[in-house]
Amino acid sequence: MKRSAHKLFFGRGHASDVVRRSTLHDRWENVLHIWNNTYEEDAGLEKVVRLILALSQFLFPGIFLKHLFWRKGPLYQDLAMEVLVLLKTVFPVRFFGRAGGGMMRWSH
Repeated sequence: MKRSAHKLFFGRGHASDVVRRSTLHDRWENVLHIWNNTYEEDAGLEKVVRLILALSQFLFPGIFLKHLFWRKGPLYQDLAMEVLVLLKTVFPVRFFGRAGGGMMRWSH
């Protein structure tokens, strides 16, 4: 049973030859590449939108959670993100849900 659960969540494991890099460093390099037109020749509104989208990642906790697990590898980063998504989904349902004994009661 334990082996089946491990295989379900982790698959075959992670490859040892995968280069591990800091998530925050990679995302910041992406912003710099957009600013310097390294990969795309864009200007004006298109560049502003791409910069806003690249910088908006730093406003949300997912990128920092991924950064906590960057030394463990992409498998653990993905697992941490899945746990975050599950918590973000379950918390409002449990806290505000009618059947869950939540704080908000809807009256008709």
